[in-house]
Amino acid sequence: MKKILITTFIIIAIAGLVFAVGYIFKSNSKDNKAYKTQKASYQSIGKTIVATGKIVPLEEVEIKPNISGIIDRLLVVEGQEVEQGQLLATIRVVPSVADLNNAQEQLRSNQISLTRELQNYNRTRLLYNQGVVSKQDFEVADASYKMAQQNVNLTRKQIQIIKTGVAPGLESVATTQIRATASGIILTIPLKRGAQVIESNSFNPGTTVCTIADIKKMIFEGKVDEAAAGNLQENMEMKIAIGALPNQKLKGTLYFIAPKGKDENGAVQFDIKANVTIPSGGDFVRAGYSANATIELDKERKVLTLNEALLQYDKEKPFVEIKQKDGSFKRKDITVGTSNGTLIEIKSGISTTDEIKVWNETEEDKKE
Repeated sequence: MKKILITTFIIIAIAGLVFAVGYIFKSNSKDNKAYKTQKASYQSIGKTIVATGKIVPLEEVEIKPNISGIIDRLLVVEGQEVEQGQLLATIRVVPSVADLNNAQEQLRSNQISLTRELQNYNRTRLLYNQGVVSKQDFEVADASYKMAQQNVNLTRKQIQIIKTGVAPGLESVATTQIRATASGIILTIPLKRGAQVIESNSFNPGTTVCTIADIKKMIFEGKVDEAAAGNLQENMEMKIAIGALPNQKLKGTLYFIAPKGKDENGAVQFDIKANVTIPSGGDFVRAGYSANATIELDKERKVLTLNEALLQYDKEKPFVEIKQKDGSFKRKDITVGTSNGTLIEIKSGISTTDEIKVWNETEEDKKE
């Protein structure tokens, strides 16, 4: 009986061992088959820099008044094309009570002086005709009378300017008329009829009545980080993609790289600018469109490339796992070159026939 129990125990142990070995073998086989593979291929790649920014006019002119007052008329609308010198708006002057009162007091004083000088002139002329006074005395009296007339006329004009902002006979150059200082399209009109405006002078920038720009001359304004800025040079070509115009790609030429960076949210950013070529007959490019500019660096032609996500690293040394005939995977050290963020150049270590293990399979990979 004891021998039978021992024999039965040995048989069960052997069966368990066989089952365990078979299970491990099957598990390894399934693990090998679970991984998908990819092969390297020859493609053209290059390192690229992407700058985010927007499309803006090369020159944007702000139209400001040179007299304070209230917008009386607006003669243009946003999007309208205007020519240099065209009338855009008129201003109604709100007179200063103090200035008007002073001018009126000055007028009364000048009128009193005019009356006195007129009496003196008439008296001197009578005496001159009688030969009592000299010609010189008569000329002095005549000049004084004319000067008094001039002072009265000047004061009247001053009152007119205070009330209306323009003197009679100077309507064509009146400061109450706001005219375009450049040709282009009206981009914005931030004011409405009746809004108050402040004159532009040495001490005040003044109120902007509207902005004008030539949208045929557009540029790209963007930012790049400090790592990318060191690789940029003037006259580099770029491809500009506008989100609002997905079917149109614009060409640009880099002409400005900021000499000083700006700290934005802990990262140093450099401003860049590029001329943009607007194709004739293409979609209408509006000022302010957001855009991305791509600049290609170190372009390589037809090199052996591999999906960079397939690389693994051992102490910063890259390697891949190559599938063997028995289904297992073997490590292989490789030498890499240029990367564009997705593909990377393989200088040595593998060939186009090697099947590379997809060790970090994504959900999209699993669906394929």
